[in-house]
Amino acid sequence: MPQTSKWTWFGWSAAALCAVLTPREASAWIETTVLSDDVKLQVERNGGAVVEHQMTMRVRGSPMKAFALSGVDADAQPEGEAVAMPQRDGASAHVEERVPLTVVVTPDGGLRLQVDDSRGLPRGTYVLKFRYRTDLVRSGALEKDGTMVKLRWLGVRLPNGLDSAKTVVVVPSAPTEPVAGGSGPDLGLGSTGAFLTTTRRFPDRDEIELVRPHVAKAEQVAWTVRVDPRSLGQVNDPRIRPPPSTAVKAILRSESRERQVFLAVAAGVAILITALTALKGRQVELAARAAGLAPRPYFMAPAHVRAFLAGPTVALGVGLQLLMEPPWVGTLLLAGAMLLMAHRTPAPRPTARGPGRWLPLSEDEAFRPAPRLRDAWLDVSTRGGKVALALAILAVGVAACATWRVSAYHANLLVLDALMLSALFFTGRSSEFAPSLVQGPASHLKRIQGALRKKAPGARVVPWARFPQGSSDPDELRLMVLPRAALRGLHGIEVGYSFPVGAGGAIACPEILVRVADETDAARKARSLAPYGRWVHGRKAGELVLSLEPRGSSWRSVLALVTSLMSQLSEEKKSPEPAKDPAPRPGRKVTAAPRPAMA
Repeated sequence: MPQTSKWTWFGWSAAALCAVLTPREASAWIETTVLSDDVKLQVERNGGAVVEHQMTMRVRGSPMKAFALSGVDADAQPEGEAVAMPQRDGASAHVEERVPLTVVVTPDGGLRLQVDDSRGLPRGTYVLKFRYRTDLVRSGALEKDGTMVKLRWLGVRLPNGLDSAKTVVVVPSAPTEPVAGGSGPDLGLGSTGAFLTTTRRFPDRDEIELVRPHVAKAEQVAWTVRVDPRSLGQVNDPRIRPPPSTAVKAILRSESRERQVFLAVAAGVAILITALTALKGRQVELAARAAGLAPRPYFMAPAHVRAFLAGPTVALGVGLQLLMEPPWVGTLLLAGAMLLMAHRTPAPRPTARGPGRWLPLSEDEAFRPAPRLRDAWLDVSTRGGKVALALAILAVGVAACATWRVSAYHANLLVLDALMLSALFFTGRSSEFAPSLVQGPASHLKRIQGALRKKAPGARVVPWARFPQGSSDPDELRLMVLPRAALRGLHGIEVGYSFPVGAGGAIACPEILVRVADETDAARKARSLAPYGRWVHGRKAGELVLSLEPRGSSWRSVLALVTSLMSQLSEEKKSPEPAKDPAPRPGRKVTAAPRPAMA
């Protein structure tokens, strides 16, 4: 056996020593690379949020037993199921191939994903799904940004970076859609770079998708979105949604110029409402007196008492709305002030008429236009009232837009309180009053007269007015119609109007009276129409009156019925009889002319 040199033995001994002293773990290397990370941030109305990650990771080397994430929300609380699924050919694995994960919060504020399998995750590509809950209010991710709320959420920090990162922010639905970025130093660019955004709106939620084309190594991207405060209606943090009364209370406690301005505005509101209520009461009183009615306010008190109560009540109600939460006490006071300003529709008082006589009138006297009400600019049924209402709406809109820039809550409150103006413009209107029986039917009877003269040129159509005994002013206007060839006993056909009052005002109801003498041809003809009307006694002895109502209340319906009555109560035209041949003289032979043959 050949002798081994001492150098050979030395080499073998060194190799064995190195194999013994080398750590076993050093020989097992592992490499993990995050290929993509799709994040879904579901924001709740109370400021809480659920962060859901769908991370695609490539594993090389030895099996992966755990993976650590840094830059996670400090108050992260894992929830739900966390799994790792192998990805082959761009598709996820089956359910039985899913490997459960355990999400552990580390002391340094990160997350550790531990594989619940002793073998770990071997070499390959996996999709890791996990989620956790965080409080955006406590973490300071929400802050007030003008009339909006800025959400600035920081993503996780990845050591190798990403070629593309995507985050979908889901917020509860609100009138204003969310927008990417914010105002001030943070313009939604994170640290560097830009975003691609897509907004989708649904009935119950709004989604805004943010895509970052490139994320550098160890960079923590700031995802910034501005949302409507109404989507976070359950957040009561004063830094995000300060109580509306905070600024007002601070003004009232201070001795500064702002307090004096605030109190001056309150006094101005009280004086303005007092003046408007007094003017409205005066206008309603004049209009009701012209119609022979009495005004009926909801609060039965003199006009000056209601005016002095309405102004301070409105000022106190607005002040309580600003100082108290919720503002229901102030709103109830404003509702009471509306009752002080509002009026009900006055009901006409039935009165017995004295004796009078009916006389014809000229068209100029009968159909002259009614005088317009003056100074009725708080009545929307008049031209001045429409102009005043338009100016009031314009002023409220300008004030609301100016207030919206400072506080959306106060702008909405201003529009709501402006509804009290409806008590001034839409109650106590002159159109609600029952018109007089002279001016009310004038426009209707004028149209009917013009149409009857075109259809029946030979008929007598004249205005017919009733004059009370001892008065030169009529109290009722009708239209007297008499056909050209009237039947014997027909005294005339009268067209009149009555105006019953309902909840929405007066309604024009036409009525047609057929006056006939009893036991005449006209009476017998009119009796055939009795099933469609009612009989009453007339003004003269032996006179009967048939009262008829047209099917519709329009003047065309009245015209059709009057035209039909005129044709039925007129004498029929008899055809002329053929002339007889003279009698033959005695002694003269008469030869009959030959008759033509029938075809």
